[in-house]
Amino acid sequence: MLIVVVLLWFLVVEMGKSRGSPIGSIVFRVPLAVCLRRVQSRQDHPTLPANDDQNVTVLRRVARVFVAPVAREGLDFCRVVNEYTDMRKLGADLNLL
Repeated sequence: MLIVVVLLWFLVVEMGKSRGSPIGSIVFRVPLAVCLRRVQSRQDHPTLPANDDQNVTVLRRVARVFVAPVAREGLDFCRVVNEYTDMRKLGADLNLL
């Protein structure tokens, strides 16, 4: 599964670059406890049913192995948003605000 995700990632990056589009990543750092609370309280979600223990297991597994992308992976920009002020700076950096 990991190999498929990595290959798909590089395919998407190359596809965007071949069209002249900037490619980047934005990672929103949210505490695991907040994510767990949100996933457990979701109602009528198409892929994450409420009160499903598997959601917690998957979320913990992703949190344990996740590594934010870096520029050397072919990206034009990499940003990490830790709090609201970072989000405002990100918007200014990307000419969105």
